[in-house]
Amino acid sequence: LSDAQARINALPLIHRNLNQMEDQTKVDLEPLLRELVGQIVDAQRVDRSRIAITVDVASVLVTGEIAVPIALFTVETLSNVFHHAFHGERSGCAVSVRLESREAGYALVIEDNGAGYVAGSVKPGIGDRLMKVFGRQVGGTVAADSKRERGTHVELIFTLPGETNPRLPAAPGMESKAVSLS
Repeated sequence: LSDAQARINALPLIHRNLNQMEDQTKVDLEPLLRELVGQIVDAQRVDRSRIAITVDVASVLVTGEIAVPIALFTVETLSNVFHHAFHGERSGCAVSVRLESREAGYALVIEDNGAGYVAGSVKPGIGDRLMKVFGRQVGGTVAADSKRERGTHVELIFTLPGETNPRLPAAPGMESKAVSLS
């Protein structure tokens, strides 16, 4: 039930972020993802004393049509992390959410140092299918890599409509702010 609630809560969060922008056709991913990650952590009742959560997202403006699938991808991926990665009382657990500028676009990277899995040993579930659907909705691709007891690394790689190279160093609004939510 908390997964469904997190998905539902993502939509009004996007709406509120749209309303806070001067150009109400764009959403800034930095505050959106930072607040969304905090909501998911709270909804999943994550023990922040045991699991360190870091969000390092640059300020990037996207349309609502891009923001919604990115937010839902984040919800689905983090829900999977908190359900499967950290069993027992293990300490030193960490989750990282980053938005990276790449040669061919952007990568939303979500990774953990949890249980991981051996490729082929886990049957893809509805969460995996949903993540791929959200990736397609932004014209992107989803890649995942996992190693048993070394965690899982998931990427949503995408470009923004009309951008030819997002790695322009002088691009306004590309300041990155790493913040620990622990």
